[in-house]
Amino acid sequence: MRAVIRKGGKKDSLIRIPASKSLLNRMILAAAAAEGTSVIRSVTYSNDILEMISVMEDLGAVIEKGQDSLQIRGFGGRPRLRTGDIWFSDSASALRFAVPLLSLTGEKVNLHTGKRLHQRGISVYEELFQERGLCLEGTADGWTLFGKLPAGDYEADGSLSSQYISGLLCALPLLEKDSRILVRNRFVSEPYARLTCSVLHRAGIDVRREGNIYTVKGRQAYHPFEADVPGDDSQAAFFAGLALLSGNRIHVPDMAHDSEQADHVILDLIRRFGGTVRQEADGYVFSGGPVRPAAADLTDCPDLGPVLFACAAAADGESVFTGASRLRRKESDRIGAMCEELRKFGCGTHEEDEVLRIRGKGRLESPCILDGHNDHRVVMALSVLAACSDQPVVITGAEAVNKSYPAFFDDLAKTGASVTRID
Repeated sequence: MRAVIRKGGKKDSLIRIPASKSLLNRMILAAAAAEGTSVIRSVTYSNDILEMISVMEDLGAVIEKGQDSLQIRGFGGRPRLRTGDIWFSDSASALRFAVPLLSLTGEKVNLHTGKRLHQRGISVYEELFQERGLCLEGTADGWTLFGKLPAGDYEADGSLSSQYISGLLCALPLLEKDSRILVRNRFVSEPYARLTCSVLHRAGIDVRREGNIYTVKGRQAYHPFEADVPGDDSQAAFFAGLALLSGNRIHVPDMAHDSEQADHVILDLIRRFGGTVRQEADGYVFSGGPVRPAAADLTDCPDLGPVLFACAAAADGESVFTGASRLRRKESDRIGAMCEELRKFGCGTHEEDEVLRIRGKGRLESPCILDGHNDHRVVMALSVLAACSDQPVVITGAEAVNKSYPAFFDDLAKTGASVTRID
Protein backbone atom coordinates (compact mmCIF):
# COMPACT_ATOMS: atom_id res chain seq x y z
CA MET A 1 0.00 0.00 0.00
CA ARG A 2 1.11 3.55 -0.75
CA ALA A 3 0.11 6.51 1.40
CA VAL A 4 -0.01 9.93 -0.23
CA ILE A 5 0.30 12.58 2.47
CA ARG A 6 -0.26 16.30 2.02
CA LYS A 7 0.22 19.08 4.51
CA GLY A 8 -3.05 20.40 5.94
CA GLY A 9 -4.06 23.54 7.75
CA LYS A 10 -3.42 23.99 11.44
CA LYS A 11 -5.95 22.16 13.51
CA ASP A 12 -6.25 21.42 17.21
CA SER A 13 -7.05 17.75 17.59
CA LEU A 14 -7.64 14.96 20.08
CA ILE A 15 -6.02 11.59 19.33
CA ARG A 16 -6.85 8.42 21.23
CA ILE A 17 -3.74 6.30 20.91
CA PRO A 18 -3.81 2.48 21.02
CA ALA A 19 -3.41 0.56 24.25
CA SER A 20 0.18 -0.02 25.31
CA LYS A 21 1.41 -2.97 23.25
CA SER A 22 4.17 -3.72 25.75
CA LEU A 23 1.78 -3.92 28.69
CA LEU A 24 -0.98 -5.72 26.82
CA ASN A 25 1.34 -8.47 25.53
CA ARG A 26 2.58 -9.12 29.07
CA MET A 27 -0.95 -9.08 30.49
CA ILE A 28 -2.14 -11.59 27.88
CA LEU A 29 0.67 -13.97 28.80
CA ALA A 30 0.09 -13.62 32.55
CA ALA A 31 -3.66 -14.14 32.15
CA ALA A 32 -3.08 -17.17 29.89
CA ALA A 33 -0.83 -18.77 32.52
CA ALA A 34 -3.34 -18.27 35.35
CA GLU A 35 -5.84 -20.71 36.85
CA GLY A 36 -9.18 -19.01 36.24
CA THR A 37 -10.54 -16.20 34.11
CA SER A 38 -9.00 -12.74 33.71
CA VAL A 39 -10.56 -9.67 32.11
CA ILE A 40 -8.45 -7.08 30.27
CA ARG A 41 -10.15 -3.86 29.17
CA SER A 42 -9.23 -0.92 26.89
CA VAL A 43 -7.70 -3.34 24.40
CA THR A 44 -6.53 -2.32 20.92
CA TYR A 45 -5.90 -5.04 18.35
CA SER A 46 -2.88 -5.02 16.07
CA ASN A 47 -0.96 -7.76 14.28
CA ASP A 48 1.46 -8.15 17.20
CA ILE A 49 -1.36 -8.46 19.74
CA LEU A 50 -3.26 -10.97 17.58
CA GLU A 51 -0.10 -13.07 17.29
CA MET A 52 0.36 -13.15 21.06
CA ILE A 53 -3.28 -14.18 21.48
CA SER A 54 -2.86 -16.96 18.92
CA VAL A 55 0.28 -18.33 20.59
CA MET A 56 -1.37 -18.39 24.03
CA GLU A 57 -4.33 -20.22 22.52
CA ASP A 58 -1.89 -22.76 21.06
CA LEU A 59 -0.66 -23.32 24.63
CA GLY A 60 -4.16 -24.04 25.94
CA ALA A 61 -5.67 -20.69 26.93
CA VAL A 62 -9.26 -19.96 25.91
CA ILE A 63 -9.53 -16.34 24.80
CA GLU A 64 -12.69 -14.47 23.94
CA LYS A 65 -12.09 -11.26 22.00
CA GLY A 66 -14.55 -8.42 22.55
CA GLN A 67 -14.55 -5.13 20.68
CA ASP A 68 -12.15 -3.57 23.19
CA SER A 69 -11.75 -6.26 25.86
CA LEU A 70 -10.38 -9.74 26.37
CA GLN A 71 -11.69 -12.52 28.58
CA ILE A 72 -8.98 -15.12 29.10
CA ARG A 73 -9.37 -18.51 30.77
CA GLY A 74 -5.86 -19.61 31.49
CA PHE A 75 -4.13 -22.98 31.32
CA GLY A 76 -3.32 -22.91 35.02
CA GLY A 77 0.46 -23.03 34.78
CA ARG A 78 0.37 -26.22 32.71
CA PRO A 79 0.88 -25.27 29.06
CA ARG A 80 -0.20 -27.99 26.61
CA LEU A 81 0.55 -27.81 22.91
CA ARG A 82 -2.49 -27.75 20.65
CA THR A 83 -0.28 -28.12 17.61
CA GLY A 84 3.32 -28.99 16.84
CA ASP A 85 3.71 -25.91 14.63
CA ILE A 86 3.56 -22.36 16.04
CA TRP A 87 3.50 -19.32 13.74
CA PHE A 88 5.00 -16.01 14.86
CA SER A 89 5.24 -14.02 11.61
CA ASP A 90 7.19 -10.87 12.66
CA SER A 91 6.42 -10.47 16.37
CA ALA A 92 9.72 -10.62 18.27
CA SER A 93 8.02 -10.10 21.64
CA ALA A 94 5.59 -13.01 21.11
CA LEU A 95 8.45 -15.29 20.05
CA ARG A 96 10.88 -14.36 22.82
CA PHE A 97 8.24 -14.37 25.55
CA ALA A 98 6.83 -17.72 24.42
CA VAL A 99 9.94 -19.86 23.88
CA PRO A 100 10.55 -20.62 27.60
CA LEU A 101 6.83 -21.34 28.13
CA LEU A 102 6.75 -23.63 25.09
CA SER A 103 9.71 -25.54 26.46
CA LEU A 104 7.75 -26.34 29.65
CA THR A 105 5.57 -28.71 27.61
CA GLY A 106 8.58 -30.97 27.04
CA GLU A 107 7.29 -31.65 23.52
CA LYS A 108 8.87 -31.07 20.14
CA VAL A 109 7.55 -27.92 18.45
CA ASN A 110 8.41 -26.15 15.22
CA LEU A 111 8.59 -22.36 15.46
CA HIS A 112 7.89 -20.57 12.16
CA THR A 113 8.73 -16.90 11.61
CA GLY A 114 8.91 -14.30 8.91
CA LYS A 115 12.22 -13.66 7.17
CA ARG A 116 13.18 -10.53 9.13
CA LEU A 117 12.38 -12.06 12.53
CA HIS A 118 14.42 -15.13 11.59
CA GLN A 119 17.35 -12.83 10.80
CA ARG A 120 16.97 -11.03 14.15
CA GLY A 121 17.20 -14.38 15.88
CA ILE A 122 16.96 -15.73 19.43
CA SER A 123 20.67 -16.17 20.10
CA VAL A 124 20.44 -15.78 23.89
CA TYR A 125 18.06 -18.73 24.13
CA GLU A 126 20.18 -20.78 21.73
CA GLU A 127 23.16 -20.31 24.04
CA LEU A 128 21.24 -21.01 27.26
CA PHE A 129 19.42 -24.06 25.90
CA GLN A 130 22.60 -25.59 24.48
CA GLU A 131 24.27 -25.28 27.89
CA ARG A 132 21.44 -27.37 29.37
CA GLY A 133 21.25 -30.02 26.67
CA LEU A 134 17.99 -28.79 25.17
CA CYS A 135 17.41 -28.67 21.43
CA LEU A 136 16.85 -25.27 19.81
CA GLU A 137 18.02 -25.61 16.24
CA GLY A 138 17.58 -23.22 13.35
CA THR A 139 15.51 -24.24 10.35
CA ALA A 140 14.80 -22.59 7.00
CA ASP A 141 11.98 -20.49 8.46
CA GLY A 142 12.50 -20.60 12.22
CA TRP A 143 13.60 -23.09 14.86
CA THR A 144 12.84 -26.55 16.21
CA LEU A 145 12.49 -26.69 20.00
CA PHE A 146 12.65 -29.86 22.09
CA GLY A 147 13.40 -30.40 25.76
CA LYS A 148 12.09 -29.07 29.05
CA LEU A 149 13.54 -25.95 30.63
CA PRO A 150 15.03 -26.82 34.04
CA ALA A 151 15.13 -24.69 37.18
CA GLY A 152 18.49 -23.33 38.26
CA ASP A 153 20.90 -20.47 37.68
CA TYR A 154 20.88 -18.70 34.32
CA GLU A 155 23.48 -16.23 33.10
CA ALA A 156 21.94 -14.26 30.25
CA ASP A 157 23.44 -11.61 27.98
CA GLY A 158 21.51 -8.38 28.61
CA SER A 159 23.12 -6.39 25.78
CA LEU A 160 20.85 -7.65 22.98
CA SER A 161 17.29 -7.36 24.28
CA SER A 162 15.48 -7.41 27.62
CA GLN A 163 12.82 -9.65 26.02
CA TYR A 164 14.95 -12.72 26.77
CA ILE A 165 15.02 -11.80 30.45
CA SER A 166 11.27 -11.23 30.43
CA GLY A 167 10.65 -14.60 28.78
CA LEU A 168 12.63 -16.41 31.48
CA LEU A 169 10.93 -14.42 34.25
CA CYS A 170 7.52 -15.54 32.98
CA ALA A 171 8.34 -19.27 32.78
CA LEU A 172 10.66 -19.95 35.73
CA PRO A 173 8.01 -19.45 38.48
CA LEU A 174 6.15 -22.50 37.13
CA LEU A 175 9.07 -24.89 37.73
CA GLU A 176 9.41 -27.07 40.82
CA LYS A 177 12.55 -25.44 42.21
CA ASP A 178 13.88 -21.92 42.65
CA SER A 179 15.90 -20.16 39.94
CA ARG A 180 18.11 -17.13 39.49
CA ILE A 181 18.90 -14.99 36.47
CA LEU A 182 22.19 -13.11 36.34
CA VAL A 183 22.14 -10.45 33.65
CA ARG A 184 25.64 -9.95 32.30
CA ASN A 185 27.02 -7.19 30.10
CA ARG A 186 25.15 -3.95 29.57
CA PHE A 187 21.45 -4.33 30.44
CA VAL A 188 19.63 -2.56 27.60
CA SER A 189 15.92 -1.66 27.76
CA GLU A 190 15.95 -2.52 31.46
CA PRO A 191 12.68 -0.61 32.09
CA TYR A 192 10.90 -3.24 29.98
CA ALA A 193 12.05 -5.96 32.38
CA ARG A 194 10.67 -3.82 35.20
CA LEU A 195 7.39 -3.67 33.32
CA THR A 196 7.38 -7.47 33.16
CA CYS A 197 7.93 -7.72 36.92
CA SER A 198 5.08 -5.27 37.53
CA VAL A 199 2.65 -7.41 35.51
CA LEU A 200 3.91 -10.59 37.22
CA HIS A 201 3.30 -9.03 40.64
CA ARG A 202 -0.23 -8.10 39.56
CA ALA A 203 -0.78 -11.79 38.74
CA GLY A 204 0.55 -12.93 42.13
CA ILE A 205 4.06 -13.96 41.04
CA ASP A 206 6.95 -13.17 43.39
CA VAL A 207 10.09 -12.01 41.58
CA ARG A 208 12.86 -10.23 43.44
CA ARG A 209 15.75 -8.26 42.07
CA GLU A 210 19.03 -7.18 43.59
CA GLY A 211 21.30 -5.38 41.16
CA ASN A 212 21.42 -7.49 38.00
CA ILE A 213 20.30 -10.69 39.72
CA TYR A 214 16.66 -11.84 39.70
CA THR A 215 15.53 -14.46 42.19
CA VAL A 216 12.46 -16.47 41.18
CA LYS A 217 10.81 -18.93 43.56
CA GLY A 218 9.49 -22.13 42.04
CA ARG A 219 6.08 -23.79 42.49
CA GLN A 220 4.25 -20.48 42.08
CA ALA A 221 0.81 -20.00 40.55
CA TYR A 222 -0.48 -17.18 38.38
CA HIS A 223 -3.70 -15.67 39.69
CA PRO A 224 -6.45 -14.27 37.45
CA PHE A 225 -6.86 -10.49 37.48
CA GLU A 226 -8.76 -7.59 35.94
CA ALA A 227 -6.98 -4.64 34.39
CA ASP A 228 -7.36 -1.62 32.14
CA VAL A 229 -4.55 -1.00 29.66
CA PRO A 230 -3.28 2.60 29.46
CA GLY A 231 -2.34 4.25 26.18
CA ASP A 232 0.91 3.43 24.40
CA ASP A 233 3.55 6.08 25.08
CA SER A 234 5.61 4.95 22.07
CA GLN A 235 2.65 5.68 19.77
CA ALA A 236 1.91 8.99 21.49
CA ALA A 237 5.46 9.97 20.54
CA PHE A 238 4.53 10.30 16.86
CA PHE A 239 1.84 12.86 17.65
CA ALA A 240 4.14 14.65 20.09
CA GLY A 241 6.63 14.92 17.21
CA LEU A 242 3.94 16.06 14.80
CA ALA A 243 2.81 18.78 17.23
CA LEU A 244 6.41 19.95 17.56
CA LEU A 245 7.01 20.16 13.80
CA SER A 246 3.60 21.44 12.68
CA GLY A 247 2.83 23.89 15.47
CA ASN A 248 -0.54 22.19 16.03
CA ARG A 249 -1.94 21.50 19.48
CA ILE A 250 -2.55 17.77 19.86
CA HIS A 251 -4.36 16.45 22.93
CA VAL A 252 -3.48 12.83 23.76
CA PRO A 253 -5.67 11.42 26.55
CA ASP A 254 -5.17 7.95 28.08
CA MET A 255 -1.47 8.56 28.73
CA ALA A 256 -0.95 7.58 32.36
CA HIS A 257 0.81 10.23 34.44
CA ASP A 258 2.49 7.49 36.49
CA SER A 259 3.34 5.39 33.43
CA GLU A 260 5.86 2.58 33.88
CA GLN A 261 6.54 2.47 30.14
CA ALA A 262 10.11 3.20 29.10
CA ASP A 263 8.89 5.49 26.32
CA HIS A 264 7.22 7.87 28.78
CA VAL A 265 10.56 9.69 28.55
CA ILE A 266 9.16 11.21 25.34
CA LEU A 267 7.77 14.01 27.51
CA ASP A 268 11.26 15.16 28.44
CA LEU A 269 12.76 14.50 25.01
CA ILE A 270 10.13 16.46 23.09
CA ARG A 271 10.82 19.42 25.41
CA ARG A 272 14.53 19.18 24.57
CA PHE A 273 13.66 19.61 20.89
CA GLY A 274 11.66 22.76 21.69
CA GLY A 275 8.15 21.36 22.13
CA THR A 276 5.69 22.21 24.88
CA VAL A 277 4.04 19.53 27.01
CA ARG A 278 1.11 20.37 29.28
CA GLN A 279 -0.35 17.83 31.68
CA GLU A 280 -4.12 17.45 31.66
CA ALA A 281 -6.33 15.41 33.98
CA ASP A 282 -6.71 12.71 31.33
CA GLY A 283 -3.31 12.83 29.63
CA TYR A 284 -1.18 15.48 27.90
CA VAL A 285 -1.39 18.26 25.33
CA PHE A 286 1.58 18.67 22.97
CA SER A 287 2.30 21.83 21.02
CA GLY A 288 5.15 23.15 18.92
CA GLY A 289 7.80 25.78 19.09
CA PRO A 290 11.06 26.56 17.28
CA VAL A 291 12.60 23.13 16.67
CA ARG A 292 16.10 22.98 18.06
CA PRO A 293 18.76 20.24 17.88
CA ALA A 294 19.10 18.01 20.91
CA ALA A 295 20.86 14.93 22.29
CA ALA A 296 19.21 11.70 23.41
CA ASP A 297 20.34 8.33 24.78
CA LEU A 298 18.26 5.54 23.20
CA THR A 299 19.62 2.67 25.31
CA ASP A 300 16.34 2.18 27.20
CA CYS A 301 13.93 3.58 24.61
CA PRO A 302 14.98 2.34 21.13
CA ASP A 303 11.42 2.52 19.76
CA LEU A 304 11.55 6.32 20.05
CA GLY A 305 14.50 6.46 17.66
CA PRO A 306 12.67 6.93 14.33
CA VAL A 307 10.37 9.75 15.46
CA LEU A 308 13.22 11.52 17.25
CA PHE A 309 15.30 11.26 14.07
CA ALA A 310 12.40 12.93 12.26
CA CYS A 311 12.41 15.74 14.83
CA ALA A 312 16.16 16.15 14.35
CA ALA A 313 15.66 16.46 10.59
CA ALA A 314 13.51 19.57 11.14
CA ALA A 315 15.97 21.20 13.55
CA ASP A 316 18.54 23.72 12.36
CA GLY A 317 21.77 22.10 13.54
CA GLU A 318 23.19 18.78 14.66
CA SER A 319 21.42 16.33 16.97
CA VAL A 320 23.31 13.44 18.56
CA PHE A 321 21.83 10.06 19.47
CA THR A 322 23.78 7.58 21.60
CA GLY A 323 22.95 3.97 22.49
CA ALA A 324 21.61 3.60 18.96
CA SER A 325 23.24 0.42 17.64
CA ARG A 326 20.36 -1.92 18.61
CA LEU A 327 18.09 -0.09 16.18
CA ARG A 328 19.86 -2.01 13.42
CA ARG A 329 18.25 -5.25 14.70
CA LYS A 330 14.61 -4.18 14.66
CA GLU A 331 11.95 -4.75 11.99
CA SER A 332 14.42 -3.02 9.71
CA ASP A 333 17.86 -1.55 10.16
CA ARG A 334 16.22 1.59 11.53
CA ILE A 335 19.40 3.61 11.46
CA GLY A 336 20.18 2.74 7.85
CA ALA A 337 16.52 3.09 6.82
CA MET A 338 15.95 6.47 8.43
CA CYS A 339 19.28 7.87 7.26
CA GLU A 340 18.49 6.82 3.69
CA GLU A 341 15.11 8.56 3.80
CA LEU A 342 16.27 11.66 5.69
CA ARG A 343 18.94 12.29 3.09
CA LYS A 344 16.08 12.64 0.59
CA PHE A 345 14.94 15.58 2.71
CA GLY A 346 18.39 17.11 2.37
CA CYS A 347 19.62 16.19 5.86
CA GLY A 348 23.17 15.18 6.69
CA THR A 349 23.77 11.95 8.63
CA HIS A 350 26.83 10.33 10.17
CA GLU A 351 26.77 6.82 11.62
CA GLU A 352 29.25 5.48 14.17
CA ASP A 353 29.15 2.33 16.34
CA GLU A 354 26.79 3.56 19.05
CA VAL A 355 26.22 7.11 17.84
CA LEU A 356 24.09 8.66 15.13
CA ARG A 357 24.46 12.33 14.17
CA ILE A 358 21.79 14.10 12.16
CA ARG A 359 22.29 17.60 10.77
CA GLY A 360 18.86 19.06 10.21
CA LYS A 361 17.91 21.55 7.54
CA GLY A 362 15.42 23.66 9.45
CA ARG A 363 13.26 24.04 6.34
CA LEU A 364 13.06 20.64 4.70
CA GLU A 365 13.05 19.82 1.03
CA SER A 366 10.05 17.72 -0.09
CA PRO A 367 10.99 14.40 -1.71
CA CYS A 368 8.40 12.72 -3.91
CA ILE A 369 8.68 9.09 -2.79
CA LEU A 370 9.84 7.57 0.50
CA ASP A 371 10.37 3.88 1.31
CA GLY A 372 8.75 2.56 4.51
CA HIS A 373 11.27 -0.34 4.69
CA ASN A 374 8.52 -2.72 5.89
CA ASP A 375 8.82 -1.16 9.37
CA HIS A 376 5.83 0.30 11.19
CA ARG A 377 7.82 2.85 13.16
CA VAL A 378 9.78 4.02 10.12
CA VAL A 379 6.52 4.52 8.19
CA MET A 380 4.96 6.52 11.04
CA ALA A 381 8.06 8.67 11.55
CA LEU A 382 8.25 9.48 7.84
CA SER A 383 4.54 10.28 7.87
CA VAL A 384 5.17 12.94 10.52
CA LEU A 385 7.68 14.62 8.20
CA ALA A 386 5.40 14.19 5.19
CA ALA A 387 2.52 15.88 7.04
CA CYS A 388 4.75 18.95 7.52
CA SER A 389 6.17 19.08 3.98
CA ASP A 390 5.20 21.71 1.42
CA GLN A 391 4.71 19.18 -1.39
CA PRO A 392 2.80 15.86 -1.42
CA VAL A 393 4.86 12.88 -0.29
CA VAL A 394 4.29 9.22 -1.20
CA ILE A 395 5.30 6.51 1.31
CA THR A 396 5.52 2.97 -0.05
CA GLY A 397 4.92 -0.09 2.13
CA ALA A 398 2.59 1.95 4.32
CA GLU A 399 0.66 -1.16 5.40
CA ALA A 400 3.48 -1.89 7.86
CA VAL A 401 1.61 0.25 10.42
CA ASN A 402 -0.77 -2.70 10.93
CA LYS A 403 1.89 -4.35 13.07
CA SER A 404 1.19 -2.00 15.97
CA TYR A 405 -1.21 0.81 14.94
CA PRO A 406 -3.74 -0.10 12.20
CA ALA A 407 -5.67 3.17 12.68
CA PHE A 408 -2.60 5.39 12.39
CA PHE A 409 -3.49 7.05 9.08
CA ASP A 410 -7.05 7.68 10.22
CA ASP A 411 -5.69 9.42 13.30
CA LEU A 412 -3.10 11.34 11.26
CA ALA A 413 -5.94 12.75 9.15
CA LYS A 414 -7.64 13.99 12.32
CA THR A 415 -4.71 16.39 12.83
CA GLY A 416 -5.48 18.16 9.55
CA ALA A 417 -3.16 16.24 7.21
CA SER A 418 -4.56 14.90 3.94
CA VAL A 419 -4.03 11.14 3.65
CA THR A 420 -4.88 9.04 0.60
CA ARG A 421 -4.22 5.30 0.65
CA ILE A 422 -3.69 3.43 -2.61
CA ASP A 423 -3.61 -0.38 -2.64
